[in-house]
Amino acid sequence: MTITTTWLHAAQPIAPETVIDALRPQGAVATTPGPTLRRQFFDSVDWRLFKAGLALSEEAGAGGPALVLSDLSGGEAVRAQGAIGDGFLSDLPETVATPLRPVLKVRRLLPRLSETVATQAVTLRNEDEKLILRAQLLALQGNGADGAFAVTLLGLSPLRGYEKAARRAAGALGAAGFAVGGGDLGQRFAAVGHAPGAYSRKIRLDLAPGATAAEAARALHLTLLDSIDRNVEGAAARIDTGFLHELRVAVRRTRSALDLVDPGVLPAAVTAHARAEFRWLGRATNEMRDLDVYLL
Repeated sequence: MTITTTWLHAAQPIAPETVIDALRPQGAVATTPGPTLRRQFFDSVDWRLFKAGLALSEEAGAGGPALVLSDLSGGEAVRAQGAIGDGFLSDLPETVATPLRPVLKVRRLLPRLSETVATQAVTLRNEDEKLILRAQLLALQGNGADGAFAVTLLGLSPLRGYEKAARRAAGALGAAGFAVGGGDLGQRFAAVGHAPGAYSRKIRLDLAPGATAAEAARALHLTLLDSIDRNVEGAAARIDTGFLHELRVAVRRTRSALDLVDPGVLPAAVTAHARAEFRWLGRATNEMRDLDVYLL
């Protein structure tokens, strides 16, 4: 009977031969090639799953696609046959949609990372030819629009009573380039150009204590402009209703900021023009937002 699996990771490709060499002093090592998995990870534009400590992937298999919901350490929580569809909760199998409903709400799942996973089963037997350790070797390769990665994961599962063998194996594998831990999905996201969790509705300003009112107003409005820019394309493409909502929130905040700045801090003509234009933008999106709300 096996006990809890201990995961190791290496931020580089590690050949099966290296694992065999590291474990050989403890006994007879055998490897068996397994299937190669192809999977794609999904999250909302504002990284709601990642912020909640969750990961959702779609795996391709002989029996058709399967959705796997896990925690960020790789611990599988839910697996169900089915595909991501258009990425809305209504497209997902109910066993996957239920735990995601309070997290995702109306946001749409978008593709974030594609990777292949080449698998190898590893066994270790002692001098009496008794099985004392099972291991799973995973070679991950991924790519995205702005980068790629190749990492190796290794799960050690000792048989009950042979926990010391697993600890010795982990120590030996440390010299081969492995470290304790199941790898970091966030690092794999970053490797392909994403910054998980960086998206936020909150206004974050780093103002110098000696900044003038005009400098502070400029920094605030540039931050709001960035929020508007992040949502324009998604709102125009109607990816999900959240983009238009976030766009309107940024527009309202911009109008409020214009009203709160003391007269004279910004040129009066510029302020008057901006007030009129942002008022028009707010009104121009009223009916579409109303329709979104009715549909929801």
